[in-house]
Amino acid sequence: MRSFSILAAIVALISVGCAGDDTGETSAVTAITQPRAVTTTTLGPSPTSTTTSPTPTTLESRPITIMPIGDSITQGSTGWDTYRCYLDQMLRNAEVAFDFVGGLSDPFNGQPYGCPTDFDMDHEGRWGWRADEVDDAVAVSAQSLQPDVALVHLGTNDVLQGQQNSETLADLESLVTVLQEVSPATTILVAQIIPCGFPLCTTKVPALNDGIASLSDLSTDESTVIVVDMETGYGLDKLRDGIHPDAAGDELMASRWMQAMEQQGLTDGR
Repeated sequence: MRSFSILAAIVALISVGCAGDDTGETSAVTAITQPRAVTTTTLGPSPTSTTTSPTPTTLESRPITIMPIGDSITQGSTGWDTYRCYLDQMLRNAEVAFDFVGGLSDPFNGQPYGCPTDFDMDHEGRWGWRADEVDDAVAVSAQSLQPDVALVHLGTNDVLQGQQNSETLADLESLVTVLQEVSPATTILVAQIIPCGFPLCTTKVPALNDGIASLSDLSTDESTVIVVDMETGYGLDKLRDGIHPDAAGDELMASRWMQAMEQQGLTDGR
């Protein structure tokens, strides 16, 4: 009987030991599993981490880049406002994030402009240049800067220098094509040019503008070409010297550029 009691006691001790082992293994598994569960469900750095995720760059976080391209009407001279002055203010008033871009920033004959407010002065306006002369300089700038929008007002010097409208149209078409080659996603706004007060302008400007209307056919899947009417309703009383806009003329040009951009959704936010 004593032997049986000893044997029973040994069996009881073994059973208690096994139960303790099971409990210990279960605790160990729980201790390992719980951290793994936390790790696999954590989507960001730990609370003590000093690492910060970079803010993604989106279209909404950058300004629309606009390249004003043209001749003296775009560049302006000392003391003049230029349409860029007023377009700058219109864009600011509409709370549009924008950046005028180009290889130049000064007026002809040097600073200062006459704009009553500070404005972004970068541009591609070349005093006295014809459309064919602008191609190379603009190509370099556009390839480097990749503007979202190009504003083209060219042809006045071509008319005044007696060039045939057919040649001027071919040069403008070449400029549009060059822009599309070096900056394929640029939206190109081409102006039917403002009138001028010299005899050569009387018939040649309206005929040239009729031809410019067809340049919208140069649109591609990536680059839309939009023709902007600067001629209609633009009186010679808005010219300071028979060629260049005065302040009222500059403001009218700016309003038509602005209207065209709004109609195309270019000012709706990037």
